[in-house]
Amino acid sequence: MSKSSDNNFTKRVAAKWLLAKGKYDHIDFKPPESVANAAVRGLEYRKKGGGGGLSTEQASKQGIGSGVQRATNLKNRTNLSPSTVRRMHSFFSRHEKNKAIDAKHKGTPWKDRGYVAWLLWGGDPGAAWARKVVRQMDAADEKAKKASHVAKDDHPAERDGTYMSRRFIRQMSVQSSILSKMLKEGMPLMDWQEAKLAMAAKDFNAVFNSLMYGEESPFLRMASDNEPTKPELWSRAKAEAKKRFEKYPSAYANGWAVQWYNEKGGGWRKKTKKDD
Repeated sequence: MSKSSDNNFTKRVAAKWLLAKGKYDHIDFKPPESVANAAVRGLEYRKKGGGGGLSTEQASKQGIGSGVQRATNLKNRTNLSPSTVRRMHSFFSRHEKNKAIDAKHKGTPWKDRGYVAWLLWGGDPGAAWARKVVRQMDAADEKAKKASHVAKDDHPAERDGTYMSRRFIRQMSVQSSILSKMLKEGMPLMDWQEAKLAMAAKDFNAVFNSLMYGEESPFLRMASDNEPTKPELWSRAKAEAKKRFEKYPSAYANGWAVQWYNEKGGGWRKKTKKDD
């Protein structure tokens, strides 16, 4: 199986859940008050008898959006869907030429059907708001598109003994992030799923501890090949390890002591010949 195929699952899940589902979370889809006010004025003008804007029934027959329904949503400042905002932006782009009040209706703007329709969709404030939100959505779409390729392997020649392990760890990292988000949003787990996660955590922890503190630990090699630059701090580290581990010295205890020493600011230098 090619490396591209190996990563298909991770990319598909990450793109559909982490990216697509939440990519618009930072965008406010609630129409501003200025947009609501323009829609209210449009409804009032339409009611006054000038017409303009299609009713829901009229729009349904023509297969297009209803100006009256849109105005009602805007008046109530209802959170709109991304597709609705895009339709608003499309409407404004097509009908901007009709927004100005005809000279013969300067004193009676409610008689200008184009102007009334413009107001029903939010007027100038609505056009500006829809344009801003669409720009935000386009930017989020582009970001999501780029992020969907994050799982792509940049090292196709990498085929040494740890290749599979590294691939599994990358996949687990992405999937763990997804699961964490799902659980945070209240998705329940069945008993067998809980059990599987507990077993996986135990196995992963065993590998982690072995690599961190086992006989092949880089911390142990650091201590065996070098000497501490802060002997007193190193003595404290060994004392802390004796408190923590029943058996000392041991690979685990020594590895833990080295990590503790490093975190406290300890350093290492090459051993002198007399220490060899």
